[in-house]
Amino acid sequence: MEQSNNITALYCRTASPDPTAIAMQRDALLRYAEGRGFEPVEVFADDGFSGNNPARPAFARMNALIAEGHVARVLARSVTRLGRNTAEVLAWARTALEHGVEVSTLDMSPDTLSAQFEVWGAVAKFAALAGEEPGLNTDAGTLPERFAAWLAGPKGGAFTFTFNHCLHTVIRVQKNADFDYLYFQRNHKADSIERHDSFQYAGIYCREDGLVYDRQHGIAELMEGGRGAGQLMTRLEADVRGAVEAAIGGDRKKLTVKALTDERMLECLKNFQSHGAASRARELFLGGGCDGAFPFCCGYSSAQWTEDSLLDYILDPKGYAAREAAAYTATHQEAMLDEFLTNDALTAEYAAIADNPRHPAQRIKRIMDALCITAAKTVRVTIHKGGVEFSFKTEANDLRHDCGRSYGTWHIAAADRREFERLFGHSASYGPEEILRIEYGRAVLYESEVAA
Repeated sequence: MEQSNNITALYCRTASPDPTAIAMQRDALLRYAEGRGFEPVEVFADDGFSGNNPARPAFARMNALIAEGHVARVLARSVTRLGRNTAEVLAWARTALEHGVEVSTLDMSPDTLSAQFEVWGAVAKFAALAGEEPGLNTDAGTLPERFAAWLAGPKGGAFTFTFNHCLHTVIRVQKNADFDYLYFQRNHKADSIERHDSFQYAGIYCREDGLVYDRQHGIAELMEGGRGAGQLMTRLEADVRGAVEAAIGGDRKKLTVKALTDERMLECLKNFQSHGAASRARELFLGGGCDGAFPFCCGYSSAQWTEDSLLDYILDPKGYAAREAAAYTATHQEAMLDEFLTNDALTAEYAAIADNPRHPAQRIKRIMDALCITAAKTVRVTIHKGGVEFSFKTEANDLRHDCGRSYGTWHIAAADRREFERLFGHSASYGPEEILRIEYGRAVLYESEVAA
């Protein structure tokens, strides 16, 4: 746990008085700080103060402590909480940095602090154009062609275009010799770049392959051949899970833990063993396509990309996946043991169904299988119930699904349903064990062992 005599300042702000919004910001920041061991912390909240107001009391108190050297870092939910004027936020952040204060927000990776200063500087530069004609990119060619030419051209400048009476602006900030971060703004005035408008992160441009990774916001439709963040995350998760599963090899002896100690995990496992395993095994048995073998499956799930983590993955996908697999294996030993124990319970319940010909689910599956190989819309069902044998027409689809314990009478032909209710009662149903045979025309689709 990181401890310091200097505080971690958690700054919250709302323009209109809203204690609930302040509380949500505070709680999110406290969780973030606690998760990283930042201590001690102090909350500074300006409830009902505009971001354009430099005389916010809590902000002023925090700045006084920064000037006195008592603050190690400042955390906010987003840059807009610190202020609405880009140039002023940039100047304040540079001053804080000169006092040794790390500034970061929940929507930006703390590892990209220096890069964010470049972003804010670029934003401030373009925000200074407020009220001036931005100079649209009107060279020959379609909009995607002009955008691709701008990306491949000299560094710097902005790409601007109008669409649906709005001005769209893309700026780029160089991360290194090979990559640029792209930021996007939509201005509904369609005549200038506004000082108070924010630029949203929109993707990463790679000069080597000419692609934009993680295309989003206003640039998603500007070019073809990009790589979506979701697509990359899906690939990463598959690679990590595959690496962990290959390393474990289905052998729980390779785990360093031999028993669960996490109380919540233990409680969930007990509930699954007592209730969930049986219903899940039944569902899998009736669904078909399962042979009762449940191999170990890694439960890795990737955190949301930050600009830096995405760039690290783009540069070295295999190495990034290997590091994630090693980290997951080291920190999720109990979760992996829980997976083995869960599979044990599921395997036992599945075997109890599959190995017992008299299990109720076995009869239901035979009925389902028999009806699934025919396109019949209605069939004739003969049952033996309460010492009475009775035949009726019903919808075939009702028998193609798991009935639970019994079939209802709603889908029985009206005349047959009235006779069914006269014989067995208005609220009566019939169970799969009471079905003697199911016929379609002259063909017998299903016949119980009793009838046979």
